[in-house]
Amino acid sequence: MNSTDEAWRNGMVRIGTEAQSISKSGSIDSASEKDWNLINKPPHYNKGGIEAIDYIKQQLGPGFKGYLEGNVLKYIHRHKYKNNPKQDLEKAKWYLERLIQEIE
Repeated sequence: MNSTDEAWRNGMVRIGTEAQSISKSGSIDSASEKDWNLINKPPHYNKGGIEAIDYIKQQLGPGFKGYLEGNVLKYIHRHKYKNNPKQDLEKAKWYLERLIQEIE
């Protein structure tokens, strides 16, 4: 497992040389793991011993890539209608990075 895979599993993302997050005011701040969990690993998606994304992948099989692509489109579309548009763009980025990981 390379360092990117390890960071992915830990729910952290690196931008440049440090982990960063979007604050409630919309500015980019250094992130704690808690901050990144809102996008990369929300606590409500980890109930019951399996992360929701892993369960969805298990259930959809080959259709999982389409699911990821659909979520990229959804979050890109709706970001302009939200109070915190950067958060939806970060979610779109998360699904895009996961799609890239799936095709590698």
